[in-house]
Amino acid sequence: MTAFFEEHTALGFFELQSISRGFWMVDSVIKKAPVRVLVAEPTSLGRFVLMFTGDIASVEESYLEGQRQAEGSALRNIFIPSLHSQLPHFLESAWKAGGSRFRKPVSDSVGIVETTSMADAVLSCDSALKMAPVRLSRLHLGAGIGGRGYYVLCGRLEDLQSALEAAVEVLRPTGSLVRTDVIARPDEEAMAHF
Repeated sequence: MTAFFEEHTALGFFELQSISRGFWMVDSVIKKAPVRVLVAEPTSLGRFVLMFTGDIASVEESYLEGQRQAEGSALRNIFIPSLHSQLPHFLESAWKAGGSRFRKPVSDSVGIVETTSMADAVLSCDSALKMAPVRLSRLHLGAGIGGRGYYVLCGRLEDLQSALEAAVEVLRPTGSLVRTDVIARPDEEAMAHF
């Protein structure tokens, strides 16, 4: 984990349907408060992803400004005041081709969550990680998967079930859950892919 994330734990995330408005909002959130933009780029389906971090007050101020400036182009936006410590490692490269992976081999069970929204994938992943002692193994957002998001969690079966229940609970009101799956004992050859 970088020193930046040890001091700054809040996250603002906008998933927009306008690339032009996305670039406009980058300028707006930076001018509003001292935040660090992690991602500001077009992605699949002509969407634009804007994600920024910083201290809670700054991120909240910029997030509220982003809501005001979105002008109807926000598909989904989230504010997480206290991001789980496993997520920062994955966030900056999560929408690159193939997503971001943790290279430690999987030795336990595997749980997979797939969403129609990139923002909801991050929100539900944060909730799942906070619910149970599981490890984030992979996070992929948007690029090459039609704007969707998915992540892979590893851990003991009962812990994964608790984590996935928390993820589903967060996603239920949004309607963005595609599905969850659990693999109780992945094959040794298959484990390289998680």
